[in-house]
Amino acid sequence: MKTSFCITCWHGDVHLLNGLLITLEEQTKAPHEVVVSSSGLHSLELPEELIIEGKPVPVVGTNSKERLMQSIARNRAIKKSSGDIIIFFDVDDIPLPQKI
Repeated sequence: MKTSFCITCWHGDVHLLNGLLITLEEQTKAPHEVVVSSSGLHSLELPEELIIEGKPVPVVGTNSKERLMQSIARNRAIKKSSGDIIIFFDVDDIPLPQKI
């Protein structure tokens, strides 16, 4: 089964994204992918991949220039993901290293 980490953020808290991505690299189980759903931004630059558990994990993004409600941003992330299991993170939700 494939697992997708999905992160939602908007222009007011996107400054926290890099810290969360660094923390995800400390997880003890690698997901199939990381999906970032952002809104209220003209564009969002993301790394192509993260290294989690010694494995390259692709980072996929979806962005809306309009600010979206969190539920809509999550739905957009689900549409971009290919995982059977979806684990959502708010951008300010910093997980402990062994959460996953």
